[in-house]
Amino acid sequence: MTQRPNFTIQPETRALHVTKDHEAAIRFLVTSRTHLRGEAHVIPVAYNGDRSPQATVHFHNWLTLVGEREVDFDASGEAKPYTVRIRVPNDADPGEYLFRLKVVDVAEPDETVGESPEIAFQVVGPKPTLAAFVLAAVLALVTLTALAVWAVIFVQNRTNLQLTIDPQVAMAVPVDKLVTYTVNVKNQRQSPVTGVRLRYTLPPGIMGGHATVVGAITRHCDKINRGQTILCDLGTMAANKEREIRFTLIPDPNGPPETYESTAVLDGESGLWAQLRSLFTSNTALVQRNMAGDMQNRFQLSGNEITAREESRDLTVQRCLSIDVQQDNSLLERRTCPEQQLR
Repeated sequence: MTQRPNFTIQPETRALHVTKDHEAAIRFLVTSRTHLRGEAHVIPVAYNGDRSPQATVHFHNWLTLVGEREVDFDASGEAKPYTVRIRVPNDADPGEYLFRLKVVDVAEPDETVGESPEIAFQVVGPKPTLAAFVLAAVLALVTLTALAVWAVIFVQNRTNLQLTIDPQVAMAVPVDKLVTYTVNVKNQRQSPVTGVRLRYTLPPGIMGGHATVVGAITRHCDKINRGQTILCDLGTMAANKEREIRFTLIPDPNGPPETYESTAVLDGESGLWAQLRSLFTSNTALVQRNMAGDMQNRFQLSGNEITAREESRDLTVQRCLSIDVQQDNSLLERRTCPEQQLR
């Protein structure tokens, strides 16, 4: 049986990038492993890969072997260099293309006696020009400007919901008196807001409390969470509609001297949920004992956390605190915080 020559083909690289309307070259070393004399054809062959954007019939003409295809090999086994030039046309589709370098027997052209590893070349678009950079920079600047304008409008719409209580003063009441204050909720939008609810969490040191929606028979406030939360259902509020909620709290006469914090949350909905930033922070209640042994409750309001859904982001909240200061059943002073309103 006649032994056929066998060849090893080693590429200098197995991956490269080629720009449209440009060319690249890759070098191979072909070595006879059998050290037999003979003739062979060296042929670049295109392959279809999973990511090849065009069939081999379209890109096999891009591959050109530099030099003669038919080569004589002697018995020395000396490696011979070959170069394949890749010429990519301007209308080529970007993507990955594959080929191999083959050696076939001259006497038996269908007999492959050597084959290189798979070579992948990536076709990319033309390099951007200076004009393209300028255009991209202009588009980026326009986009950033539009985003900045949108951000300013968005922030302004959100910062309309603000509330501060000034002055933040402590008020003293006898231990046998209740603390009452009101919260006014106003829809400043020009459209209705549905599902408006006010949730108020009693702080530690407050024994209990209740609330009523003034002038609204069908609206009510319920105790939930084992009486620790007051939930007021305000329903649908028309444009510019106002509602007043009156709270009454019962301080613990045996509570220690410390500061207590509570939280109220205002919700409104019209379809999707959207939580807004905190409008004001917390309520603090300071309970103190005087030197004579009499117990007095001191309350200081500094606000409540408020969230709302996007369609209700124009809801406003006002708060007033009315506390009587008494001694020996005589009214000494009535302190009421000034009306606060969102701007």
